[in-house]
Amino acid sequence: MRDRRFLVSTEAILGEGPIRLSEKEARHLAVVLRLGVKDTVELIDGKGHLLKGEIQEINAKKNLVLVKPVAPPIFQDDRLPIILFAGLLRSEKMDLVVQKASEMGIEKIIPVITQRSVARPGKEKTKRWEAVALQALKQCKGLMAPDISPPTAFEAIPEVVKDLKVSFATVLAPEPGLPSLLHCLIKKSTPYAIFVGPEGGFTEHELRFLTDVGFTPSSLAPRVLRAETACIASIGIAVNIAAMAKA
Repeated sequence: MRDRRFLVSTEAILGEGPIRLSEKEARHLAVVLRLGVKDTVELIDGKGHLLKGEIQEINAKKNLVLVKPVAPPIFQDDRLPIILFAGLLRSEKMDLVVQKASEMGIEKIIPVITQRSVARPGKEKTKRWEAVALQALKQCKGLMAPDISPPTAFEAIPEVVKDLKVSFATVLAPEPGLPSLLHCLIKKSTPYAIFVGPEGGFTEHELRFLTDVGFTPSSLAPRVLRAETACIASIGIAVNIAAMAKA
C-alpha cells in the first residue's frame, strides 16, 4: 500500500528535525487512518515539495504527531501547462471544478466575473479554493496544486492572456458546426487556455469580444452540458493531449 500523504508547510519540509503535523492532520492520521509509530508517511506542501518520513510520536489525545524525515526532500512541478478560465459558478460547483482541476494537474485556474455569473464572491473565496485544491492533491498523489487567481474582471482577460504567454486560447461556444476542442488542441503548442462560461453561458457580446482578442471558438459535445461538467470534460481532454505532447 502506498504511504499516506499529509499536508504541512514548506518551512516544515525544508527545516531541520522532526515535523509536527497540524491538529487536523494529526487526528486524521491517528484516529481515522489508525497509523502508528514507525509507520511511514509522505509530507507535501502543495508547492512541489515531497518529504518521506516515519512517525516518531503520537500523544495520548491523538492531536499531536511528530514525523521524522528519512530522506532529503524532493521538488517537482508536476503540473501540465493548461490554464482554465472559468466563468464563476455557485459555491459547491466551483469547488468541484477546482477539486477536479487539481486532481488532473493543470497549472492555473482563473475564475472570471461574467455578465451572467450568479456568484460574485470576494477575494477571500480564493483561500477556500486553495484549500480544496490542496486536499485534492492528497488523493491523487500530485505534488503541486494549481495557482488560483482571485475573481477576475472579464475585461481584464486580454491582458491576463498576454502576461501568461498563452500559445493557444479557445472558448467553448454553443454555435453548431464549430470544430471540436480535441481537434483545436491537437498539434498546438502549450500553454493552452480554455475558457468555459458560467451557468447561463456567455452573452453574444462576450463571445464576440473573446474571438476578437484571439480566442478560437470550439465545441465540446453535441449536447448542452452543465458549466461544471464542461469545465471538467475540457480539462480532461486538454490534459491528455498535453501529456502526450510532453511524453
